[in-house]
Parts: sequence; C-alpha cells; structure tokens
Amino acid sequence: MCYCLPAKPNLHSKALTNGHIGNNYSNFIEADVTNDPNDDDYDYFFSIDENLPPGMTYHEQGQRVYFSGTPTQAGTFNFKVRLTVDTKYNYDNRFCFGDDTITKEFTIVIQ
Repeated sequence: MCYCLPAKPNLHSKALTNGHIGNNYSNFIEADVTNDPNDDDYDYFFSIDENLPPGMTYHEQGQRVYFSGTPTQAGTFNFKVRLTVDTKYNYDNRFCFGDDTITKEFTIVIQ
C-alpha cells in the first residue's frame, strides 16, 4: 500500500513567444516529475497532438521538448503536448507512481 504522494509527470506552463513568417523560431517546454526528488531518473517521451505552424518541427532532449523552424504561415496554432515518463531503474516500490502521462495545451502565434 502506498502512503506517499504519488509521483507524476508535469509539463511546465509557459506562454510560448510569438513568431514571424520567414524568421527562425526556437523555444522549448520543460518537464519534470512531481513528488520525487530524483526526476532525472526517468525517461521522458514527448508527442505533439494537432498541428504546429507549417515550417516548424519539434525534437526531444532529456526533460525538454524543443520547437524550431521557419514558419511559413501566419495564424494562431493550438496544439497539445503529451508527456509520458518511465523509470530508468527498478526502485522496489521505493515510491508511489501515479499516472504516467499528462497532456497540456499550448499556443504559438505566427505573425
């Protein structure tokens, strides 16, 4: 039985900067695991639901998902970032793990 607060993934809320057609764009969203001081002991897997602005892509690196590219279309682009975490090590029930996935909506405005 678990007598602790469950560890769970967390996507930091962040207003992403606006971009401009034809100009290079770069930004990131950071993640961690709440209620576990060893949040580096997890593998972080990101995916994007819905569309990023045309001309932009994303890549994962550790606890961050990076957005980059040269936008080719103006507009307001809403998308969801899904984060799933998995432990790198067997902790022998050292902690309680709650839900292993979180999804949060973000927006990039291209002018």
